[in-house]
Amino acid sequence: MRVQADLRVVLAARVNPRLATLAALALSLFSPSARAGNTETCLDAAERGEQLKKGGQLVAARAALLICSKDACPAPVRAVCRRYLDEVDSAIPTLELAVHDAAGNDLKDVNVIIDGEPRSRDANGAFPVDPGARRVRVERGAATEEVLVKVAVGQKRTPVVVTFRAAAKANETAASPGPRLPEREPPRVRTTAGPLPWLLGGVGVLALGGGAAFGVKWMGDTDCRPRCSSEEVARIRTDGVLTDVFVGVGLVSLGVSAALFLRAQRTSGAPSGGATSRATDANRTAP
Repeated sequence: MRVQADLRVVLAARVNPRLATLAALALSLFSPSARAGNTETCLDAAERGEQLKKGGQLVAARAALLICSKDACPAPVRAVCRRYLDEVDSAIPTLELAVHDAAGNDLKDVNVIIDGEPRSRDANGAFPVDPGARRVRVERGAATEEVLVKVAVGQKRTPVVVTFRAAAKANETAASPGPRLPEREPPRVRTTAGPLPWLLGGVGVLALGGGAAFGVKWMGDTDCRPRCSSEEVARIRTDGVLTDVFVGVGLVSLGVSAALFLRAQRTSGAPSGGATSRATDANRTAP
């Protein structure tokens, strides 16, 4: 079945290269190899990454977009996710953290917690964070230091210096409660359809248009019956095959596009999980 579909695309390329490209795009989306790559997981990751990106949650958006950017995902989904991933990588702020003791010596054996979540450095030695006010807590054994840092979109390698004070001074201040950060309502992420349903809808409309064109041509070519030459018979068969493949691709593309639109409408905006608990934890541990 897959071989026949590929053959039809090759035949379409001889008549209309642009329509053949669209047909190949849609067929790649619904091919067995695409299903083997868990298309549903790729679509979910693409939609989640797009909404998190719009909501300013760039760290979580990057994690989702990495999933749908893998080679196992369908080519149209993968292309959209990789473009979004480039935009997120450009916009995501990073922190360049330096930790010292009271004498100014560098400390490496520390744990870094940002907004209540353990974090590690990226490939460039920095810490990716979301834009806005970020609470950075550094732990070294039983000692803890915290700083509040504010970063903007695209602000890279913002220097953050944390100094561990003498043990006696740290013990004195550990018992005194620090100022509380105001608790904010967590941002809401509203789901919209995104570009993928529109892309599939466009493929569907153009494919149906191509099917209609080949159907009309096929009907006109049959006027030669019953005295058709061998060349005319071959042309009639080719037009019939192309009509079938373009109509099929168009209907499938429009069906998937409609399903994605309906799923986006059913999904209401929900607060980002863990934001309130992280803010409460930050207030509780403030120095």
